[in-house]
Amino acid sequence: CNGKEKTFLHRIKQICSNPWFHGSIDHPTSVLLSRSQDSFIVRLGSEPGCFTIQAQSHRLRIVYIPGTGYQDPMSKIHPNLESIIAQECPKLKALPGSPFVKLYHPLGPYVQQFQMKS
Repeated sequence: CNGKEKTFLHRIKQICSNPWFHGSIDHPTSVLLSRSQDSFIVRLGSEPGCFTIQAQSHRLRIVYIPGTGYQDPMSKIHPNLESIIAQECPKLKALPGSPFVKLYHPLGPYVQQFQMKS
């Protein structure tokens, strides 16, 4: 495994392990409408290498530029999606429900319960 592959795999793991990443969603607006107005999700964009940070009131198109980082709508480059979320959505809360979280946190709250009892 060369350095480039590790970087690619690390990026995938970093994104998918977050509860706000919902992957590809057919009807993101309907998912958000059923929740509070201060929620957001991150989903795959309609073009390769793009992501969308979406809330009820707005959405932001983010472009991943290989070897450079993530470009926000104002063309500012960020090292990761978390940086853009912190800047653009400071008062919004991540909408849980990512289908990928179980891959990285398979036991979720059960681990915490077990640790508390021990």
